[in-house]
Amino acid sequence: MKKSCEIFRQKWTESAKLIVEAAKTTKKKQVAILLSSQRFQNMSPETYSRAALELLPFLVPGKGRGDKAARHLVDSRLESTNLQSCIMEERRGSPFILYIGSTIHLIMESNPFMRINTTADAVIGLMATYYVFHFKYSEKVQNALLFLQSYVFGENDKASDTCASVHSFSALLEKMKT
Repeated sequence: MKKSCEIFRQKWTESAKLIVEAAKTTKKKQVAILLSSQRFQNMSPETYSRAALELLPFLVPGKGRGDKAARHLVDSRLESTNLQSCIMEERRGSPFILYIGSTIHLIMESNPFMRINTTADAVIGLMATYYVFHFKYSEKVQNALLFLQSYVFGENDKASDTCASVHSFSALLEKMKT
């Protein structure tokens, strides 16, 4: 398991930079707003990871559109935000990652499940939560989760194999590598 997590962290770190670079080529308004955010001005590896995670729902959209749909994968709030108030503000049936300032929480069934140190570990925890507890991917961010599952984790299934947006975004990233 430890080796698998290390392989994922490496793949995620490489992918995060590509995702941010791909985001810079799109004309989507929400992507431009995120990229211009003050928190993404100094791009350390952790900042790239966070930016990539926040951008994914807009780059590989599911059935939901916009900021509210993206919050079914990752929700970012100011440091002064109350954890419980933020969780209860919008009911989400599926696990998601919540940033309050630089603090990262994995939320499951409207409760804080884990506090995590890095975005890579948060993504590992999120995907493990879906797998272990047999949660169905939220339709609002299903394609972003399928992308993580197939491209980053290397685990393909029928859903990821038949998702056109996952294939096209994965192909874009592969093209950007060269």
